[in-house]
Amino acid sequence: MASARVDRATRRAHAEREQKAQARAALKPLDTASHLQLGLSSEQVRERLLLGLSNAQKLETSRSLASILRANLLTLFNAV
Repeated sequence: MASARVDRATRRAHAEREQKAQARAALKPLDTASHLQLGLSSEQVRERLLLGLSNAQKLETSRSLASILRANLLTLFNAV
């Protein structure tokens, strides 16, 4: 069961990585001189966000809150 979950997660991660690589390849090249001094323009930021090329992290956990509490509170040492 756990290996199936890992396999699914691995396939999803590979698919996301491939999708982002294709999106990066479709972007117009940056003018490095102005980019280094001014950063990205609003249009460039919007384009990258639409392609999913941001550094925002998903807040996913592998276990539910109930599972974490059960594992940490219902132990032999807490029962004694």
